Amino acid sequence: MVLIKNLSSWKYPSILLIGIGVSNVGEWIYFIALNLIVLDMTNSPLAVSGLYIIKPLASLVTNFWSGSMIDRINKRKLMVFLDVFRAVFIAFFTLYDIHFSNLYSCIYYKYGEFYVWSNFNDLYNKINSSRKKKTI
Repeated sequence: MVLIKNLSSWKYPSILLIGIGVSNVGEWIYFIALNLIVLDMTNSPLAVSGLYIIKPLASLVTNFWSGSMIDRINKRKLMVFLDVFRAVFIAFFTLYDIHFSNLYSCIYYKYGEFYVWSNFNDLYNKINSSRKKKTI
């Protein structure tokens, strides 16, 4: 009963759900592509496992300040900003990688890129989970 009441209060629930779905699919495509890029650059599974270590480290750093920021800022605007920023961030580094491949061939740049992206991704997922809890 409460769920039906909350769903009827949304202005456009399908736009929100489709946006979240597209964002999650894009996140996994990016992560798989980054795994393949790192594996191609280094030919080392150990370097790929570094990506799986960076993700929880970024989450630990984000947990300290994200809760208070989420409570103070408009969640909808912050979700839109973070989603657009993540898309622009991925597009920028893709174009940067194509044009400046000699400067960008270092694995540490890929790790740094993934760390920054993981921070914003973790913040987006925290907002998304808080919005889901609110509707249920």
